[in-house]
Amino acid sequence: MDRADDVEDLYRRYHRRVIAFARRRLGDATEAEDVAQDVFLQLHRSIDRYQGRSSVLSWILGIAHHEVCNRFRRRSLERAAFDDQALEVAGAAPPCDRAIDAASALRRCAETLARSASPAQGRIFAMRYAEARSIEAIASEMGRTAGAVRIALLRARRAIAAAVPEVEDLLAT
Repeated sequence: MDRADDVEDLYRRYHRRVIAFARRRLGDATEAEDVAQDVFLQLHRSIDRYQGRSSVLSWILGIAHHEVCNRFRRRSLERAAFDDQALEVAGAAPPCDRAIDAASALRRCAETLARSASPAQGRIFAMRYAEARSIEAIASEMGRTAGAVRIALLRARRAIAAAVPEVEDLLAT
């Protein structure tokens, strides 16, 4: 069996699950279809790198998770660009010393993770805070010890807190 046959078999077995996974997270069936297409394209490109440390489904859903995160990141950046344009049209808002611009802070957090953290740290951070998974569940899926997961989270939180001080209190837990 060659690589194309392998991908075709995986597509038949897991395509519906990938779409359901993406639809639950994105809330849009069309976008979920696009994610599934991107997932299986990525799978085709990287099937030789599958090492068997987790189930094939976990590996595929990990790729799907990354694709969904990329969609959210793009949405956030598009919204931020739209918000910036709206402010220019409406005029500058009066300054408010105590208000936190949540969209800007989240965007800076995502940028900081992308720039300062390793892909594994970013994935661990997302699993912990975006998916509310336990340290043990993350360790199991990532093939690491619970201590290694805690250290990765600590490093990611420190990087974010240094770059985005207004979220430091939120990251203390």
